[in-house]
Order: sequence, then C-alpha cells, then structure tokens
Amino acid sequence: MLLLRGTRALSPFRLDKLLAAGRAQCADLSGLEAEHVYVAWLDNPRDDTPQLRQRLLALTRASAVIDIARDAAPDLLVAPRLGTISPWSSKATDIARNCGAPLLRIERVTAWRCAGLSAAKRV
Repeated sequence: MLLLRGTRALSPFRLDKLLAAGRAQCADLSGLEAEHVYVAWLDNPRDDTPQLRQRLLALTRASAVIDIARDAAPDLLVAPRLGTISPWSSKATDIARNCGAPLLRIERVTAWRCAGLSAAKRV
C-alpha cells in the first residue's frame, strides 16, 4: 500500500467557516487543516517501483509519498464506509490501470489536523 500526499481539500474560506463553527463547540480549537491523501493498494508489493510512484504522483497530482514512520499522523481521517468503493475510486482505478499502474484500487481520503486541542479533547 502506498500513501500519497495530495493538495488542500478545502479552500481557506471554507476552512475559516468550519473553524468558526468548531470554536463554538470547543474554544481551544485554534486551527484546521484538511488535505487529500491517496491510498493505493498494489496488485503485488514487488510492483512498488520508482516508476510506479512517479506515475501515481503524476496521475493524482500528489506532491510526495508519505512515510508512515516519519510523517506525523493526522488527527482524523475521513474515508468511504468500509466495504464500499466511492465513484471517485472506481474512475481513478480504471484510469490508473489504463496508464499501466498495477493497482487493485486507489482511494482518496481526507486527512484533518486540528490545532490547539489537547490529547484528551481529541478523543
């Protein structure tokens, strides 16, 4: 499985609106960030090559492959319900396969980071 860092998921205007609504519930909330993360499941782990990574980065317009051991985990991940495949995933998987990527599936999820919350309030 590969994780790719995507672009911002929401405009600054939309984030500001959500931040204001969040502050009404929790005054300690000082910032919100939302970015797309692409999760690519490979047919075979041996298919993880630099060429495949470059192809997936170009197809998704992602900026980098996420290193789970090094990168900080988001506070919240929003993904399609277990057992379902989103319409985005169906189309993106078809496109990637037609471009020669040996994938089982690719899915787009949203990673959220909430600044200003203590660990106890994040639960």
